[in-house]
Amino acid sequence: MHRKCFARETFYHPGFRACRCEELQRLFAAASRAKRSKIGSFLSLYHALKDDLRFAQALPERLGLTLARAVDSDPGLGPRLATALAAADPASAEAEQTVLAAAVSGKQARPGVPVPDHGPAAATPKGEIRPGVFLDATVPGRLVLSGSGVDAGFGDRLLIWLQG
Repeated sequence: MHRKCFARETFYHPGFRACRCEELQRLFAAASRAKRSKIGSFLSLYHALKDDLRFAQALPERLGLTLARAVDSDPGLGPRLATALAAADPASAEAEQTVLAAAVSGKQARPGVPVPDHGPAAATPKGEIRPGVFLDATVPGRLVLSGSGVDAGFGDRLLIWLQG
């Protein structure tokens, strides 16, 4: 069985918090202490949201750690997040992350206002997207265009296109 799945199932039991430190040490002995701490945080988040989190594998580390800290400090947050996710019914990882980020930042979602959904999540593009233009989209919420084809004219055309 894959370690991640085994860890998830091991820590899903009600008493997992009592032995979490020892179990993390045993299961992930080769990982650094910081990495084990992050794994433990994500397991806490998984425990709070269970199957309500549809796109857990796409959750960015920073948002996941923020959510885990918030869930640990506010026991009622897990059920509120689950309710928000069920109400929004996100169809993509991006939509789910929008719901979670809004919930943890304290912004109130307006009832009846759908969460923006930009279609199915695509693989993160990286590399030459056209001759002389390179795209790096490895950081969530940030696109970087570079290369010899990215000049003032390209920027002007892109801006006009984006403004519609």
